[in-house]
Amino acid sequence: PIPRYPPQSRRLREQGLVVLRVIIDEKGQACSIEVESSSGHARLDHAAKEAVARAEFRPYIEDGAPRRALVLIPIEFSLTGSKA
Repeated sequence: PIPRYPPQSRRLREQGLVVLRVIIDEKGQACSIEVESSSGHARLDHAAKEAVARAEFRPYIEDGAPRRALVLIPIEFSLTGSKA
């Protein structure tokens, strides 16, 4: 899902890039979500984490079996031309 831009962040014109370190389990669920690189705004970081927690992923497949995988997910919050 597209992250929800926090209304207060929009009013304060907060923008930035959040990079999340996410472990995807064998079922395609995000089982661990940590901020690898902050946007500099806690509300935006939190909104990014909430969006990834709701997302469904395809599990990584190795030798025909699903495995846990570590991925970095960048989420940009921009008030000019972005979907977030």
